[in-house]
Amino acid sequence: MHRVHPDPGTLAKYQKYEHQSRTRCTSLNNPESLRPDIDKFLDDVNFTNAILTYSPSQIALASIIHAASKNGQNMDSYVLDVLFGSNDEKLMTLVESVKNIRLMVKNIEPCPPLATIKPISEKLEKCRNQENNPDSQA
Repeated sequence: MHRVHPDPGTLAKYQKYEHQSRTRCTSLNNPESLRPDIDKFLDDVNFTNAILTYSPSQIALASIIHAASKNGQNMDSYVLDVLFGSNDEKLMTLVESVKNIRLMVKNIEPCPPLATIKPISEKLEKCRNQENNPDSQA
């Protein structure tokens, strides 16, 4: 599978949260074990409109919460105590954003198999105007 690299802002925010989770989130047993699921989530989020709707920090946090949840770990205390303290209004907004981002990633339609794509791609290549094709000899 082709790896799609996340937006640099999202990657920076993810790295910040990852560092904080190692030092300030005592409920995570092994934060490094979450990395494969986080990477997959960040790859998948690029196939949604989430990157146009939500901030990099929200996407990064959603990826970590998603991975922790998949691995049976809980980050509620970190989000409640470390990130937001007693600001309930901002917390509810973030919870809704994270939920929506995770839902967008969950609802990605799978790509058709390569066997289906290849004949269509070949037909498209034949139909394309070769005068507008920079790879063409025309």
